Amino acid sequence: IKPITLFAALGTTISGLVTGCALYGAKSLGLFGDFDPTFLELLTFGALIAATDTVSVLGVLQAKRVDPHLFSLVFGESALNDAVALVLFRSFSTMLVNGVGDETTLMDSIIEIMVDFLYQAAGSPALGILFAFLIALLFKYADLRETKMLELSLFILLMYFPFVLAEEINLSGIVSIFFTGLSARRYIEPNVSDETKRNAEVIFHLTSYLAETCIFLELGLSTFGLSGSFRWGFIACAFVATLFARAMSVYPISILFNYSLKEDVTDPLIDDDERSVGSHSSHSTFSSRARRRRSTPEKRKDKKIPVPFMHVLWFAGLRGAVAYSCARDFPNLYGHNDEITAATMVLVLVTIVMMGGCTEPLLDYLQIKMN
Repeated sequence: IKPITLFAALGTTISGLVTGCALYGAKSLGLFGDFDPTFLELLTFGALIAATDTVSVLGVLQAKRVDPHLFSLVFGESALNDAVALVLFRSFSTMLVNGVGDETTLMDSIIEIMVDFLYQAAGSPALGILFAFLIALLFKYADLRETKMLELSLFILLMYFPFVLAEEINLSGIVSIFFTGLSARRYIEPNVSDETKRNAEVIFHLTSYLAETCIFLELGLSTFGLSGSFRWGFIACAFVATLFARAMSVYPISILFNYSLKEDVTDPLIDDDERSVGSHSSHSTFSSRARRRRSTPEKRKDKKIPVPFMHVLWFAGLRGAVAYSCARDFPNLYGHNDEITAATMVLVLVTIVMMGGCTEPLLDYLQIKMN
């Protein structure tokens, strides 16, 4: 959980900020042509494009039965990454809409966005977990196993309620319902009948499949309606910036995590002069010195993130449905919504098709253990 949380929380934040700053640097060099987004718009775009979608990579990793450590890292990060990216996007969007005028200093805006970020980052998961506990208590003390249809209906409808409430109090509904689902698996399912569990799982999978199909259909069909909005200079810079930002988050965090596994150990050292005397005196008379060094204990070595794993983690940062959904909600304050949406569409299609398709050759090249 430690590296997964680091990658999802700290890594996603770094990725979003680095992407926005790198794009602002590219804009300053005139690489966008006549496309002139503001710095806040670029930070907002960086936040939305930081949301990864590793479905295609995970499909390959699962089919090839790679090292479970690698699979857990990729899957765990992608599960929590969306939540952080959504909160970050929402915070920057709020700041973009409110603006930084004469009455509001830059420092006040930064403090405001940090408070908003912390409010959503802490409040959204807390709301989801709280409701999961309340629903679990309801099903524990109100035995509905004899009325299967009522049990199934309440189970599905109550699971959706945190989303509605979160949106009403300016929290992230998606993040709330995500944590409701995580908690539901652990605390609610033991209190419902096996038949309801099976039926609910089928309904959730079906809904998920249809929703994802719809959003990718819209993504593909929307390309025909945005023919004049493709700013290829911006798109090329965005692609390079996202890869660079992903590297700036994955590799430093992996190195720091590996370093945190190490402990101080002491190696006794004996002087050469003392060694020569050793044949004429007892071992107990030696004055020995100690050399301290840091190394990973044997029990922790299986937690280390090897360099090939780092490469796969960097490569697995594909963009998908969440990034595109955020792009559709991008604040159109300066009339740049179509350009941002078009750029996101291209990045989603290129990363999923090109990088997702190259996952298997990459595993072979890096000699990742399979089967």
